[in-house]
Amino acid sequence: RRKTVVALIVVATLIGVISVLAVWAKRQVLETDSWVQTSSELLSDHAIQEAVAGFLVDALYSNVDVEAELSNRLPPQLQSLSGPVAGALRELADRAALEALQRPRIQQLWEDANRVAHETFIEVVEDDTDVDVTLDLNTILGEVGNRVGIDVADRLPADAGQIQILKTDQLSAVQDGVRTFRTVGYVLAFGTLLLYAVAIYLAEGWRRQALRATGFGFIVIGIAALAIRGFAGDLIVESLAETAASEPAVNSTWTIGTELLAGVAWAMIGYG
Repeated sequence: RRKTVVALIVVATLIGVISVLAVWAKRQVLETDSWVQTSSELLSDHAIQEAVAGFLVDALYSNVDVEAELSNRLPPQLQSLSGPVAGALRELADRAALEALQRPRIQQLWEDANRVAHETFIEVVEDDTDVDVTLDLNTILGEVGNRVGIDVADRLPADAGQIQILKTDQLSAVQDGVRTFRTVGYVLAFGTLLLYAVAIYLAEGWRRQALRATGFGFIVIGIAALAIRGFAGDLIVESLAETAASEPAVNSTWTIGTELLAGVAWAMIGYG
């Protein structure tokens, strides 16, 4: 039975790696409270704050003619200065947006926007609703405009501060993936433990060695999950970071978003 026991332990370890990834994906992607907590941690990262602040200011300047706004406010003899003043105001807006994102009220608005977006995502993937999933930051965008003295009330289009998360043409693949994660994760985890238990049961006369091998299997699962996290992170940062300036924000997003995976992986090593 030695070959059979070894084969069961190897197969259980391979399935265990997949189950760890599936359970992490289910808990991270499909649980709204977990996602909202992660979103709060994301906004506390300076690189992500800078990226979000840049997006908000870009959206503000793309939808409001700041130079014309200033020209209307300046006395006639100073209207020629509206261009340079608008440029200086852009730097002020960048700082104001960054400072705003560090305030509890804005952070609460960020969490609320993420909760709404995630609830929409769950509704879309579970009920086959045909709608785009977006993160709506219009309220925060209005706050940023007010902080720099630009009245944006009723002047911004509905999609000015929206970040598209999921397009309708991506729904089919995402819905299939969600259904898989919902059922496969815990089933694979149970199957892994069952295979280890059967292997130990069959190892009559050398169960201590089989139990030790099972412990090493747990350790391998944890190390493999950490390795996959690192390797996938490098690929994702390389593919999503359009410029070198955006790499810190993308890297921070992946690192924070996979902290739960790292925690599960280290737990597996500890169990081993």
